[in-house]
Amino acid sequence: MEKSIVNVLILRNCFHSKSERDQYIIKYLKKIYGMSDEIQIQLHKDDYGKPYLTGCNLFCSISHSGKYVCVALFHREIGIDIEEKKPIDFEKIMSYLFTEQEKLCVNHDISKFYDVWVKKESFSKMLGKGLLLPFNSFCVEEEADIILKKIDLSREYIGYLCYAKSNEMVDVRIWFTGDMMNE
Repeated sequence: MEKSIVNVLILRNCFHSKSERDQYIIKYLKKIYGMSDEIQIQLHKDDYGKPYLTGCNLFCSISHSGKYVCVALFHREIGIDIEEKKPIDFEKIMSYLFTEQEKLCVNHDISKFYDVWVKKESFSKMLGKGLLLPFNSFCVEEEADIILKKIDLSREYIGYLCYAKSNEMVDVRIWFTGDMMNE
């Protein structure tokens, strides 16, 4: 069975601009994949806001919340989402985020809310739709052709990766800022 690796970069969200963040992501990407500094890689967004790379054969997904920026890199479509767990107004947002079945499951439990929400957003990002997909129109737990993998950051955050099922074995490698370079 073929084995593939999803690389997840976890960076401190301390960038002064999107350009600075993108340069930092590309710097890490080149280190992880052993690419020369001369290779011209650029990070762009499509019409739906989905990030994509030119200059290499990788797909990417980016999420940021609170003090973290997370980037997933893979050889095929991938979605990542992270959220800082904060108090929420359940009544205000449940109707447009969740199906009836999901509302019953969440039942005003903040941990369950974030678990379902982050899974749905990572799925939507994998599809390239982001927040344009009506989230109350699907139940991510019923999607048979996807894999959802939890990313543990800390008690205050939750994260998930989403990618399509295949015949390959997939390992996830987490890279924290400072793990690979002397900065």
